[in-house]
Amino acid sequence: MTPIIPCLECGPGLGPTETYHIDSSPVNDLINTNIPPSTDAQICATRRTLKELQTDLSHLDDDILQMRVTFRRMQAKRIALHNYAEAHKAVLSHLRRIPAEIMAEIFIHSLPKFPFKFSPHDPPFVLERVCKRWKDIVRSTPAMWSCISVDTQKQRQDSNLQIISTCLARSAAHPLLISFKSQLFDDDDDDDASDTHSEQVLALLTAQCERWHTVHIELPWRLVDRLLVVKGRIPLLHDLHLSTTAYGIEDDYLERLDAISVAPKLRYLKATSDQFCNFTFILHLPWSGLTSLVIDEQIVEDVFAILQDCPNLMEFRAHISRPDSIDRLDLPKVTLLYL
Repeated sequence: MTPIIPCLECGPGLGPTETYHIDSSPVNDLINTNIPPSTDAQICATRRTLKELQTDLSHLDDDILQMRVTFRRMQAKRIALHNYAEAHKAVLSHLRRIPAEIMAEIFIHSLPKFPFKFSPHDPPFVLERVCKRWKDIVRSTPAMWSCISVDTQKQRQDSNLQIISTCLARSAAHPLLISFKSQLFDDDDDDDASDTHSEQVLALLTAQCERWHTVHIELPWRLVDRLLVVKGRIPLLHDLHLSTTAYGIEDDYLERLDAISVAPKLRYLKATSDQFCNFTFILHLPWSGLTSLVIDEQIVEDVFAILQDCPNLMEFRAHISRPDSIDRLDLPKVTLLYL
């Protein structure tokens, strides 16, 4: 079988190499030698043959140029037809025929685990850059924007406010999952600026407190009173993580926090502070509704006092300090699955 010779320019295989027969010229014997023409007739014959060959070459060059132009046109036509065919294939793709509701559910499951930091390289932002249809689905799916994570110590202030406003608007009436970290300890250089920004963030978030479902807050005690505006306005709050410090404030001057005192659906509480000696007094909460409780270091008496107020508790975690002597304390029946 004759081997197929590939074309170096376009790739497809060509047939066997062909040779072209050229009629011998009158001075054929002088070609490929150093012998000069010996007569005027040979000189004239050589010139005549050369002129004919150059004419033929010029005609061939014109033909080749025309063929190349035709080839480029055909190649351009093929590319256009191929792209158009691929576009029609896309119309019939299974992905395109998935209903928007199912696509939205898939997008929701692609979100990072809460709490997460917004990034242009992660959902939801990366998804809305794929195509217009995906963008419309992402922006019209409130659950895609219901997770808000803000760290005032690591993110630009103008970016924080813009992201929060965008998420609150696009999440519509969907319950919110919020993670907010503010500067816990004083810094003389930027303490005022940090507090001002934290207050701006809190103002945006508390304005939508009726939608709070899961809230993680790290806040200095000097700003905790900004949460008072949510009192009686958090009907959906289920999980609360509260971390604060009263650094520089004496325990006797700590006011009771009752912003969360009315939270009918609150079931999970994680609270940490290095300054709370009288835990149950400082935090006025609906203890009886809790089923999970995680607290930091407390003395045994305070732990027992908390348990007395939590008859429905099923999970309890705490770092318990043991005094020299413990009086017997009777507790109501509490069933703990995890301790």
